[in-house]
Amino acid sequence: MNEKFGNSMKKRKWLKVLIKTVSVLVLSVFAVWLIYSIYFDSNIIGSWETGDENSKVVLTFTKDGTASYESDSVKVTGNYERKENNKINIDIKANSRDILTGEYDSVVVSSANGRKLELKDSDNNVVKYSQHKEEQGKLTVNKTLDTNLLGKWKNDERDLEYEFKDNSVAILKNKNITFKLKYSTQDGEITLLQNAVSRARESKMSYSIDGDAVIIDDVKFIKLC
Repeated sequence: MNEKFGNSMKKRKWLKVLIKTVSVLVLSVFAVWLIYSIYFDSNIIGSWETGDENSKVVLTFTKDGTASYESDSVKVTGNYERKENNKINIDIKANSRDILTGEYDSVVVSSANGRKLELKDSDNNVVKYSQHKEEQGKLTVNKTLDTNLLGKWKNDERDLEYEFKDNSVAILKNKNITFKLKYSTQDGEITLLQNAVSRARESKMSYSIDGDAVIIDDVKFIKLC
């Protein structure tokens, strides 16, 4: 009995030591991950926002080197390049006008409150961004849609492209500039709503469809798909 009891005690002690060892290893790995996440996470891929409800800017970096700057439903695309020492070159222009260009120091910090991005320019000006959360339903329209208008339409001469979706979203592209709008149709007229600062701005366009072509305010677009 004593021998069995002794062996049992040894097994329990060994099990306790094993549990403590595993616990220490797990905590150590977690601590290293936490320190890395908070102080050394330099991954800027994703969308970041700054400003408030009245004037919000969303900056997005993708894996393929594309960068975009979005404000009031208008998005301008460009490119970026990561360099040494957490420096980043950003080149976003609209019709030769600088939107966000130059070299910046970038710092990404992760915490329990989410990830933050700081960009500092050559004059030591710092802009702080929070991780962007997609907002839904800011603009609303009466959902009256002409199904014949759905799809993509392009005018090559002006390099304009419209896309009308069945969820009341219209996308207008002109070179590297994208406008995301809400729309509805009624009696040969398209009503567009654009989010402009704290209110929605409304505009109207006449249209008519003839086979694979649509005339929008006297401009002819050919259907792509």
